[in-house]
Amino acid sequence: MTVPTPKSRFLPTLTEVVHADNLQRSTEVREPELAIENLALQSLTADLALELQGQLQAMLNAHIHQVMPHLHAAIEVAVKQAVGKAIAQYQLGQR
Repeated sequence: MTVPTPKSRFLPTLTEVVHADNLQRSTEVREPELAIENLALQSLTADLALELQGQLQAMLNAHIHQVMPHLHAAIEVAVKQAVGKAIAQYQLGQR
């Protein structure tokens, strides 16, 4: 009966896999790509900021239009109560 030999579990270290000269070349190739990515991100950020500003403005306008009638009604009630109270105090002072 033959026993299978176990497979090697050797894993190379990072310094064995990545050599310094390859790393130097990869960063030189990567720099123009990073510049393009940065420009794209800046453009996308500006576009998203404008879109967010527009959406927030639309939401605020909708909320203001929804709340405004309730606010006017509350102000009207408060003014009527204040005027009624002032008239009552004035009439009491006249007597």
